[in-house]
Amino acid sequence: MAAQTEVIYSTGFEASEGFDRRFTLSDQGGWEGAGTGGNGLLPEAFEGLGQQAFIGFFPPLNTNNVDTTVWRPFGISPLASGYPVLKFNVKMQVLASTTGGKDEFRWSVYGTNNYRLLSIVFDTSTQEIWYITEDDDPKFVYTNYTFEHDGTYDLEIVLNYGRNTWSASLNGTTLVNSHPITATPSRNLTFSDIAAAWIVANPKAPGDNYMVFDNYSITGQLATQPRLQVTKYHPNGEFEFKILGEEGLWYEVQVTSNWVEWFSLGTYKAGVGGVIDFRDTTAPGNPRGYYTVASVPPPQ
Repeated sequence: MAAQTEVIYSTGFEASEGFDRRFTLSDQGGWEGAGTGGNGLLPEAFEGLGQQAFIGFFPPLNTNNVDTTVWRPFGISPLASGYPVLKFNVKMQVLASTTGGKDEFRWSVYGTNNYRLLSIVFDTSTQEIWYITEDDDPKFVYTNYTFEHDGTYDLEIVLNYGRNTWSASLNGTTLVNSHPITATPSRNLTFSDIAAAWIVANPKAPGDNYMVFDNYSITGQLATQPRLQVTKYHPNGEFEFKILGEEGLWYEVQVTSNWVEWFSLGTYKAGVGGVIDFRDTTAPGNPRGYYTVASVPPPQ
């Protein structure tokens, strides 16, 4: 039986891993780059975490150059590898410009042949977080969330190639849930890389804003795990939360007060967007409750 998870790649950009602050990130440790804007390494941007990578700050040498991108290529087929789910994690921070220029920073997922599957966008002019759909029909969609300049965030993107869905969260808050990776089911979905990008709004007057990132990892998994998001605690003691799973799958909710005996609260099918709104009406009769949710076969 295959292991539940497998680390495909993980780095903290440390000197002990061969990363040298005297040089750009691109061309070190298998990382590549495109564009003429700044990228490199710096110390202690995240206190106690050693070295970090960054993109931005130094203006593009070519004023016709809008994009600067760095990535670590892999070129794998998740379905053929036996791990149909890929999970990307990174610690990140976007620093505001002091020179007036306000740009975009992105995390973009690419398939092979340089085909962009999706992007998460951090817009420094509005501090809004957006996502962009695949290259064939790119659409900018607002997530209804914002970010703070200088704030430290843990970004997670989960790609389920087996079910053609992806989700993203920031510091545990769901930004996108169970969105199609591609609108073309016949497309052979592959995975090349997850790139950090700096998109300059005005190449002739770029900002000195930049994005710092660390603890960059990609793991392969056998299945996507559902998330729980608390929505309300009612005055009468009833407890309400959302189950963020995958559209069309069934999930069983269980509760315990002692971690020994578990009681089923029913099975539910995830609707559009993979969301189930759940309200525990039994909660008022229990002094405490701990919940778990797991995917189960459809009822017969």
